[in-house]
Amino acid sequence: MSITRDEIRALCAEHDRLMAAAAEERRNADGRFRSGSPPKRLTNGADIIYRQHDNSAPAPAPEPEQDWSAWEAWMAGHLANEREAILDIVEEGVNKMLDQECAAFDRKLAELRAENAELKGMIGTVLRLYAGETKVADVIDLPDWRKRDVAA
Repeated sequence: MSITRDEIRALCAEHDRLMAAAAEERRNADGRFRSGSPPKRLTNGADIIYRQHDNSAPAPAPEPEQDWSAWEAWMAGHLANEREAILDIVEEGVNKMLDQECAAFDRKLAELRAENAELKGMIGTVLRLYAGETKVADVIDLPDWRKRDVAA
């Protein structure tokens, strides 16, 4: 369904006519608009109530804003306490982790130092043997205690 420009123009004219009629109904005999008319029921028996309001009435004074300074002071103190508690927990966790890592590092360092001392000893022995500092003992023949006539 399409609407032509002529139909739109006719609908707008009808709307303007209805708006002007409604405005005339709201005017008093002296030409001013009525304010706050009592509710009226429609004549066709519908349960819709129309009421006209005068929006120029002064608005009620706003309630004074509640003073939140005591609450904000309490909340600031509470948050400071919570931050301190969280920092204590984090500090304890970090210290525990550092202690574990230091213990593992100390074990590895002790192991490497022991290996280093062992290697120094081996190198010292090799160097003494190579330089001829230690005398090689003479080979001594042991007495022959085996019996010759026993079958092997």
